Amino acid sequence: MRIIIKGYHYGENTPPHFIQYRKLGCEVKLLCMNKYSWKSLIREHELPPFLTKDDILIPEFNKFQELFIRLSKKANFYLGRMLHIQKTKKLITAFRPDIVVHHSLNYHSYICHKAYNTIHVGIPYSSDGYIRSKNTKNLRFYKYIFKNFDAFIFVLPVLKDFYTKVGVDNKKSIVLRMGISNLSEIKSIQQSDGLRVRITNKLSQSDFVFIETRSLRQIDGGAFQLIEAFSEINKYKTNCYLVIMKGLLGKDGVLSKLRQFIYTNYNKLMDRIIIIDKELNYIDYLAHIVAADVYISLLKNDQFGKSISEAIILNNQLILSDLPQYRHALKDGAFYINPESPNSIFQAMLKTINLTNEEKNDRTSRLNRWVEEADFESNARKRIAFYSNLVKKA
Repeated sequence: MRIIIKGYHYGENTPPHFIQYRKLGCEVKLLCMNKYSWKSLIREHELPPFLTKDDILIPEFNKFQELFIRLSKKANFYLGRMLHIQKTKKLITAFRPDIVVHHSLNYHSYICHKAYNTIHVGIPYSSDGYIRSKNTKNLRFYKYIFKNFDAFIFVLPVLKDFYTKVGVDNKKSIVLRMGISNLSEIKSIQQSDGLRVRITNKLSQSDFVFIETRSLRQIDGGAFQLIEAFSEINKYKTNCYLVIMKGLLGKDGVLSKLRQFIYTNYNKLMDRIIIIDKELNYIDYLAHIVAADVYISLLKNDQFGKSISEAIILNNQLILSDLPQYRHALKDGAFYINPESPNSIFQAMLKTINLTNEEKNDRTSRLNRWVEEADFESNARKRIAFYSNLVKKA
């Protein structure tokens, strides 16, 4: 079977599936619909060993065409869309895929479907906030996708329920969890790796450490509210530290404003807030997670981020935005907060500090069982079987 994966996304979304589909005997290409996708791929992996340039399809535009398409997208200009469709069609036709798998749904999914008549499968990751945040102009592209795609795969039932309400045909949908492709690698991280991180940052084993890795992606990502909440926590427990990691997707502008905010308003806490502004390799990243006591995610929209699963495997307690997919998956295994409310974050932080060892062990063991229930390789085979059935029926 010949498969195109449209779009490059981080974590568990694209690379592991590319590798696994090939292992299962499929011919696979990765379609990057614009130069930004290509640059993000290179930026994260420096062209990872499982990819060559021949594996990647990128529509080619001269500088004028690229500008024209970008402006046309903003202005909803028909000729720009047609140019994008024509270039994409030429690219896809040369490979002749049996199926195109869309990791996330967006404007480029519409372009891709218009460009080539084959089976198209959508994998929407985002929660309802993602759809609601789209302007009216873009919503019509979503309606087109919901109507014309052949099938949809959802990682959690709660996402399937939402998308059914906004227009996806329930008969076209299945629920299939991802699983963690590198579970053994994550489990290989030892407490000694965390101790090394603590020593480097001059933290003792008795210090209580919160870590947050996703709030710097946007200005309203919750980082400022987190600082306010942390200032209150320090009135109750004096040996608390907060690690904020910029990560790959964090923005320098947001980080700069956060530093200024801390310096202006919470100068006395500067020795208790550790900001990691460089990109760490994966093992060092995991070592920082295992060094922490509590993992915090303040995203307002998410499917079920891999970083949460990593934190679970490495026995962190969880403080998460109150999203339905989190509650569905983790039940009472996390403390849920309103990311816009410093008091909500503070109350959750306080609860994690007051957990007994017995309560901590009970929560982490239950969550670990949930993570390990989803076997990545088994689920990849189920996806291929699902795709094969679609191809046979076409």
